[in-house]
Amino acid sequence: MSGIRLDQIRPVTRHGGPKGYVPYHPKQATRLLVGRITGLYDALREQDALPAGPRTIGYRLKEVYRGQYAKKDFGAIGETIKRLCQAGVLSFEDVSDASAVTHDPGGWDDMAAFLWQVPGFYRRDLRSGQPVVTEVITEAKETLGLISRLGRERGVLVYSGSGSSGPGLARKVALRALKRAVEHGQDTLLIGLGDFDQAGIANIQRPHAEHLAAFLYGLLPGCDAVLSYEGKVMADTGCTARFWHLGLSPEMALERAELAELDDLDQRAIAAYAASGDVLLSRDLALLDGVARFELEAVNPPDLRSLVTDALDRTLDRSQLEAIAAKGQMQREILAARLAALASEDEDGDGEP
Repeated sequence: MSGIRLDQIRPVTRHGGPKGYVPYHPKQATRLLVGRITGLYDALREQDALPAGPRTIGYRLKEVYRGQYAKKDFGAIGETIKRLCQAGVLSFEDVSDASAVTHDPGGWDDMAAFLWQVPGFYRRDLRSGQPVVTEVITEAKETLGLISRLGRERGVLVYSGSGSSGPGLARKVALRALKRAVEHGQDTLLIGLGDFDQAGIANIQRPHAEHLAAFLYGLLPGCDAVLSYEGKVMADTGCTARFWHLGLSPEMALERAELAELDDLDQRAIAAYAASGDVLLSRDLALLDGVARFELEAVNPPDLRSLVTDALDRTLDRSQLEAIAAKGQMQREILAARLAALASEDEDGDGEP
C-alpha cells in the first residue's frame, strides 16, 4: 500500500498552526475576544440560529462592539474560532465550514445492519399535498447549514451552485418544477438568497431566473425549445413557476449601512437602484457600479432565521405539513418494529440463501 503511514507523521505546528485536538491557552490580549466569541455562540444556540461561520461571527462582533472590530480582523477571528473548536470549547458542528464538500459512497456491512438503520432515515415527503412547493437557492456558503436545516424541517429543498453552475443547474431546477406540475399539479416558488452586490446580481441571481424562464417557457428571443416531460410542457399544466428574490435587498443593505461599511455615495447609489424598478429584473444594475459588497453573512443569524422562516411559512399549508409529519412519525415507528424483528432473524447469518 502506497502513501505515508499517519501514525508516523509528526505534525510541524509552525506550518498552519496546531493540528487535531489541542489545548488552547490564549494570550492576555486574546482572552477578551475568546469570551465574546463563546458568548455569541451561546446566544445563537439559545436562539436556534446555528451553525454560524467565522465571517458571521466577525460581523456580529463588529456590530455589537462598534469601533473595536473591522473586516481586517476577520482572519484573526476565524483563527480563534478554529482554535476554540480544536480545544473542545466550541463544537465543530456549531461552526459552518464554507469549504467542505463530501460525497460518501455509502453502504452497509450486511442486511441486518441495513435493516436496523432503515427507520432512522425513513421520512414522508413533506411536500405532499402542498399547493405550492418552495425551493431556496443560496450562494453564501457559511449560511447554507442554517438555511438548509430550516428548509429540511419544512420539506423545502435548498441548493447552491457556488455561483458558477449556469444553465446546467437551472435546467435541473426547471425539470423538478415541470415534473411536479405534471405529476401532482403543484406550483413552484423559487426563493433566491445571496449577497447584495452588482456582480452577484448580474452573474448569479438574474441569469438563474432567466435560465429558468427560458427552459420552462422559452420567453427569450429566439428560444423556441422548452423542457417537456411525458409529452407536456409547463404551459400545458395550468401550474406556475415563480422566482422571488428574497434578499439581500437594497432595503436590507441600507438598513445595515454602517455594518456593511457603506459610505454616503454607496447609500445614494443603492437608493437610486431600488427606485429604478420594482423587481430584480427591472432595476438598473449600472447604478451599482463601485458600490461595496454587502454579504449575507453580515445578517444577524436570528434575523436571517426569521427572514427565511417567515418567507417559507407564508407559502406553506401548515396543517397539511403537520399532518404529513405526524403520519410519517407513526409509520416510522411501525417500520422500526417490523424491521427490528426481521433484522434479528438475520443477525446470526449473512443474509445468503
